Amino acid sequence: MNLALFDIDGTLTKTHGLCDGPFAEAVQSVLGGPMELDWTLYPDVTDSGITHAAFERRLGRGPTAEELERVREHYFRNIDGCATGAEAMPGAPTVLRRLHGDGRWVVAIATGNWTPVAHRKLEWCGIDWKEVPLATADDAMKRADILRAAIRRTRAEDGRAVYLGDALWDQAAARELGIGFVRVGSRRFDAEHVLDDFQDFDALLSVLDGAVRC
Repeated sequence: MNLALFDIDGTLTKTHGLCDGPFAEAVQSVLGGPMELDWTLYPDVTDSGITHAAFERRLGRGPTAEELERVREHYFRNIDGCATGAEAMPGAPTVLRRLHGDGRWVVAIATGNWTPVAHRKLEWCGIDWKEVPLATADDAMKRADILRAAIRRTRAEDGRAVYLGDALWDQAAARELGIGFVRVGSRRFDAEHVLDDFQDFDALLSVLDGAVRC
């Protein structure tokens, strides 16, 4: 059985960058000062990874458990203001169910969001995630470790996997694990396997079949 792992922002949902403001405000409010807002400059582009790096750069240490929880709570309190700009990637509301029903694929979600943020974004976009294994920035700071957690939850560790994502850090995580990668959405960078969205289910199956052999 093969495994298809899906990112959320820019992949299942058109929410890439949508909540950057509330996230940065939450980190800075607890950090007590400004942070770098170019996520590409962070070694781990996940909610927990960026938060830890911001504290290390400004204070010379990572956040305490209490500080990390304050950031999470502040962020989540303000996230619903982003909902009006959220929409699903075309075809995404049914793609998880259809792919699972194909019989050759197990599906899971692996995201750099914290768990409640991931749930909320999926809910905004009408994507039913409740029966799908999910790994998040609550499981690890490194995206590759989040992918590992998602793979363990599917119990498909002996199969071959493909990660569907929209960013270079998604591609790098797939490469680190030695699994296939499919670039989804509008961001452009070199990738062998690409999809604009999930409207054409046969095209998705064809791309996945090609990527899983990598």
